[in-house]
Amino acid sequence: MDTMLKTSIWQQFGAAIDMLDNAMSACPSQLWHAPLWNNPSEQSEYSQFWYILYHTLFWLDFYLSGSVEGFTPPAPFTLDELDPAGLLPERPYTKEELLAYLVHGRNKCQATIEALTDEKERQLCKFRWGEISFAELLLYNMRHVQEHAAQLNLMLGQNGVAAPGWVTKAKPIDIDSFWEYSDPAVSEERFRAALSSAQGDIHLELLTQIARTYSLRGRFDEAHAVLNDVKKQLPNTGARPHVRYFLERGRTYNSSGEKEKARALFIEAWEQAQAAHLEGLAVDAAHMVAITYAGAPEAIAWNGRGLAIARASQDAKARALIPAMLNNSAWDLHEMGRFDEALPLFEEAQAEWVARGKPEQILIARWSVARCLRSLKRYDEALTIQHTLEAEHVAMGSVDGYVFEELAENLAALGRMDEARPYFERAFEELNQDEWFVKNEAARLAGLKARGLARDIV
Repeated sequence: MDTMLKTSIWQQFGAAIDMLDNAMSACPSQLWHAPLWNNPSEQSEYSQFWYILYHTLFWLDFYLSGSVEGFTPPAPFTLDELDPAGLLPERPYTKEELLAYLVHGRNKCQATIEALTDEKERQLCKFRWGEISFAELLLYNMRHVQEHAAQLNLMLGQNGVAAPGWVTKAKPIDIDSFWEYSDPAVSEERFRAALSSAQGDIHLELLTQIARTYSLRGRFDEAHAVLNDVKKQLPNTGARPHVRYFLERGRTYNSSGEKEKARALFIEAWEQAQAAHLEGLAVDAAHMVAITYAGAPEAIAWNGRGLAIARASQDAKARALIPAMLNNSAWDLHEMGRFDEALPLFEEAQAEWVARGKPEQILIARWSVARCLRSLKRYDEALTIQHTLEAEHVAMGSVDGYVFEELAENLAALGRMDEARPYFERAFEELNQDEWFVKNEAARLAGLKARGLARDIV
């Protein structure tokens, strides 16, 4: 397919997705479950704001695949939407979950269009409602997205919300949206797919992120090789490629244990980002400098610099780092024995994660609050939180060795030895399967085993 035509299709399809994104972002919590229409013959959820969003994103994802064969939506979404009976999801999805699904669909849409060939555009796609070429299916899909984006924007306006304006063409590439930090290999694939149409500064920024995927996998030589190539192309570029280059070179050194080299690069990234008013990247740099000072007063100061910018910023990247910086500062204070100062930061980090609707991070944040309470010798309060976390893990069908360890430590501190010993045993059983824990916490692991086997815990 002609490159100009592919670019034109993406610019307009991307604009439709961005209008849906804007509607989702503008929706206040009180309208998330509000109906767009009243139809007594169907369940009310089918007309609710969240469901219209989910329905649109599911079919965007599905139609981009072109066939049900091999199609699986990302978790927590299922194939129930394909059921002819019209099955509703088991629960309403959160804004955070649907924002993540939108990023997935947007990236998939751009990659699909960029990869279009003459053969692919003529491929026939068969559905219950008929047969259509893949090229026409793209237009059909775009119309479907735009229809529901318009409905949602209309509903916002009718309820006193300033509805977002018209989007003329797709927003510039959002590099950070390609990241799947738990799977660097998948992230690399996304960055490489975007490289094919990227030029200039964006091309170099994408290369720095490919280097980061190597660093996260411990492939440091490959990361440095990519960054060496970027460095050669930096003259006559804008500030962003320079800052990202220093950040990713620094992260590569930091991950390989060369913290002094890393720190100098992060400070350079900080200074250049500040000079260019790149708030998101400046906060990232401050956050990374702090990590190189972990457990020391300098870490608190650098996180403070980052937090000051992030709290006053409208930059999504800057604000996204607020809970991480709060958590890191809390642990730095905890390591220094300043438990009274650490607790409010742990609690503030928890509140930030709750506001963002991140279930996994909320669990960790609550555990961290309880861990600090134990350090403050507030054992009963810590025990209550850990027991609640234990019950929630049981309900989810999961276990957490760190929760077992804390239950054991708090019970032991309260002199409830018979209750503590089984938890020490269970903590050892779970954490002995954790590769990182076995490698880095050998003495702690041995202590769990000994105390689990001991008749009397002291």
